[in-house]
Amino acid sequence: MVIITLVVLAETVGAENVLGAFLAGIVIKLLEPEKETEEKLDAIGYGFFIPFFFILTGVKLDLSSMFSSSETLILIPLFLTAFLLAKLPAYFIFRKLFTPSNALGGVFLSETTITLVLPALNVAEKLDVINSQQSGAFILSGILTCLLGPLLFKYFYKPHEESQKKTEVHIIGVGLMSISAIQELPSEHYSKAIYTNSKHQYDTYHNKEAMSLLETLDSENLINNKVFDTDILVLAHQEADVNYDLALKAKAYGVPRVVLRLDVRDPKKRTTMEEDLKRHSIEFFSMFDVNVGMLRNAIESPAIFDLLTATDFRLNEITVTNANYGDMMISQLPEVTQVIISRIFRQHEPIIPHGSTRLELGDHLLLSGSNETVEYLRTLLEINNE
Repeated sequence: MVIITLVVLAETVGAENVLGAFLAGIVIKLLEPEKETEEKLDAIGYGFFIPFFFILTGVKLDLSSMFSSSETLILIPLFLTAFLLAKLPAYFIFRKLFTPSNALGGVFLSETTITLVLPALNVAEKLDVINSQQSGAFILSGILTCLLGPLLFKYFYKPHEESQKKTEVHIIGVGLMSISAIQELPSEHYSKAIYTNSKHQYDTYHNKEAMSLLETLDSENLINNKVFDTDILVLAHQEADVNYDLALKAKAYGVPRVVLRLDVRDPKKRTTMEEDLKRHSIEFFSMFDVNVGMLRNAIESPAIFDLLTATDFRLNEITVTNANYGDMMISQLPEVTQVIISRIFRQHEPIIPHGSTRLELGDHLLLSGSNETVEYLRTLLEINNE
């Protein structure tokens, strides 16, 4: 309805109907339709309307007269060269992200240009800005870019091994719990650091894990020592007020995830702190609540308790950062039959997964399975190649 309305309006005011269709596309895009609706529109457009438009354009192309014209034969290589040179500056942008060979391949792939050229030429001919010979030269040059671009891309593109980006984890506060937790984090996936301002704690535990002794836990001192330059900051200090203040300052600094231990006896004070932390999207826990929850699971749900405490079949979380798996259905994941995906957290909202559920970049998968299978999936999904 939107397309027909704008096409009729364009014809009424004397503009080209293709301009009305183009405006309709912009309007539909601004409306942000559901993904299923967008796929149906793409199927109709690319499956019927666009091929029909291209067929009509091809029928109108008089190749015999074009190749008999010396002007056209000169214009074709000139236009082709212009198309190639127009996208050449993109190499310097691609070079920052890819190897020289792949950057050049990306330039040639972006050279392909025909979909916008055809309607633009259609309008230009109607306005008598160009003649049919010049239009034909443009079209043939565009067709050549569609032929040469993919071939040159395939020639220059060299796949290279993708590296997995380690997640930075910094812990402030030293104790048996924090030392044990950081030791269990696999070094192949996490870059770990632990900090304390207690000389006694440092002397007690520094031989168990690489540790840094800080003069103070003042936020300025932490920033200067790059403690806040991390993906995940865990505040495990015994004093809840210290953890609370540092959590707010770390979040203001820009730390993506902040997790803190919040053991407060005063219920009114605890409620105020928890509301403030929730408002700033900061995660927190108390040892009392954790122990109560574990004991309740042991009584009510022994199977879940076994799952939480097992070392060979534990509950894990994997974040999807590999662009190759974005928009992939869960049922298409390798080794997916060997794990149980219980929840997907997308922008902090839980989603019950099904085989047809499509992954998105940034999804957090909560799953259980053997350590080998989980680590294999983590290696695939957490590659930072986007």
